[in-house]
Amino acid sequence: MSAPSAAEARHYVYDLDLPEFEAITPGTDLYATLYKAYQPFDQVGLMVKQSLVPESLVIEMYGEPIVIVWRKLRPFVLAERKRMARPRYQMYFEYLYKRSVTYLRRRYPTEFARLQQMYPDVKMKDNASVKSAKR
Repeated sequence: MSAPSAAEARHYVYDLDLPEFEAITPGTDLYATLYKAYQPFDQVGLMVKQSLVPESLVIEMYGEPIVIVWRKLRPFVLAERKRMARPRYQMYFEYLYKRSVTYLRRRYPTEFARLQQMYPDVKMKDNASVKSAKR
């Protein structure tokens, strides 16, 4: 997640206005950049879910980027799930996003409010599935 290419890809996504899905096809530079931005979060999300890496460590280090990248790329990821007929595609990234929202909102309400203003699609309410996903 801290590799320069992943960090560059995340920063690219922060300012991205997502184009039409037809423009984001496998084999294009845009697809590769987006993949570099979100794929590490899915891998780490699996490790968090399996209790191999402490959730608080990951969210303290990458919570805001996780929230921003998911909210920006959610429509693309959901479209990819459908296109590939893989409903589990990036499910651990989505899990990590939900856990990050809950953690940041509770632990850092001021910073989360700023994040909410910058990226208004982030929901302020608790998600029931997040509560049930607690270890």
